[in-house]
Amino acid sequence: MVGSARSRVGGSNELDNSAGRRRPWLRWGATLALGLGVVACSKKNQEKCQQALDTTRKSLKVDNIDLAHQWRARAYDYCADTGELAKLDQEIVARQKAIETERHDKEEKKAHAHELMALLVQWAGGHRAQPEAAAQTVNCGPVDADAGAPTAAKDKKPRWCTRTRTVTGDYRLAVRYREDDLEVVDFSTLSPAPVECSALGANKVMVQGPPKTYCQITGGRLQGMQALITNQPDGTHIDVFTPEYVQRDATIRSLTR
Repeated sequence: MVGSARSRVGGSNELDNSAGRRRPWLRWGATLALGLGVVACSKKNQEKCQQALDTTRKSLKVDNIDLAHQWRARAYDYCADTGELAKLDQEIVARQKAIETERHDKEEKKAHAHELMALLVQWAGGHRAQPEAAAQTVNCGPVDADAGAPTAAKDKKPRWCTRTRTVTGDYRLAVRYREDDLEVVDFSTLSPAPVECSALGANKVMVQGPPKTYCQITGGRLQGMQALITNQPDGTHIDVFTPEYVQRDATIRSLTR
């Protein structure tokens, strides 16, 4: 019985010793598997890196900053070249600053356009009957070759005159009229931002389509006049004129059709 007990005890020790000899292998195996997992997770991929870099830059070109940041994060996951990643970050920061500057400039130009339209309405409305009093700076062309007999008023010659004035910085207002017929008059300016006929008062749009809008002004200080707004590379051209002016100016007449 004693021997049998020892045998059982001895057998138990042998099992314990055997398990003890196997445990280091188990520990080493687990450590090795964990190490391989870390290596696999941190492994860079040049193909995916290039895709992330390219897509980030494409997103910047269309000003999609949120998408650019998403692909930037992928670039950091897959790219090993820290210099290329630093360069990418510089491009993102530069584009963000450029977008902010463009946004600020756009808002500033829009504010200037709004102010300019208010000045145009006030100026044209106040001088539509007397354009020769609209500004001191004046330039008159030659007398018409087919003028015929002189007019009753010696100082009212059959010719075109233009008066100009500078307002709100470097913006200019101009009025072109017939010296011998003051009902033939056109007030104009160049806006830094797009505007609509509504900026000139109540109106009825007669022709609309890129790059022009032609309307009749039906209310406000310019009631009874017409307007032509054309978008050009140098800005938005605004002309406010009388129906009589349309009959005398071939260029305006062609644009209102």
